[in-house]
Amino acid sequence: PRLPRRSRGTLQHHPVEACRREELVLVCRLERLAGHVLGGQGEQLLSDGDLSELAKRAVEVAKCACVLNRVELSVLRDGLADGAGAKGLFGALFHLLPLAGDPGPALAAYLEAVAGLSLRVKTAASKWSLATALPFLARPDAFLLLKPEISKPAAERLRFDLAYQVEPNPRTWDKHLRMGRALLERLAP
Repeated sequence: PRLPRRSRGTLQHHPVEACRREELVLVCRLERLAGHVLGGQGEQLLSDGDLSELAKRAVEVAKCACVLNRVELSVLRDGLADGAGAKGLFGALFHLLPLAGDPGPALAAYLEAVAGLSLRVKTAASKWSLATALPFLARPDAFLLLKPEISKPAAERLRFDLAYQVEPNPRTWDKHLRMGRALLERLAP
């Protein structure tokens, strides 16, 4: 629908449409940012050994997307401050991303790299959020964010065996991705 116009030809304020425009701008900004950080520029930063800049940008993307809470963002920032851990994590992440359809051993290697970070995580929800956030932000078309407080009840409602375990693991993650694909199929017109 067309928005009403003022006599001078400028758009009149319409709250719903203004919200949609702001949402669209945010999504486009986030896609560009994630593409730069977690796409080609991120791989270049890793190859150049500029891990602090890569970590800073990755945390900025996660913060902008609002997929992690303040505590989780702080834990991610601290965990990525360890150069060796960050190098392993980003190397495994960039290896995993193009294999989204069938990640196989790359998924296990990525989760091992996440486990190798010094993350001061106290809850299972935070462990899963931190493990799945960066792949989700880099490739939302292929990866899902696993938040147990949302994913477990969704699996129950869908009568889907999530094979949930507290520690992030390839089996639960794979089941979660399958559940997401099954849900998309159910919702398709």
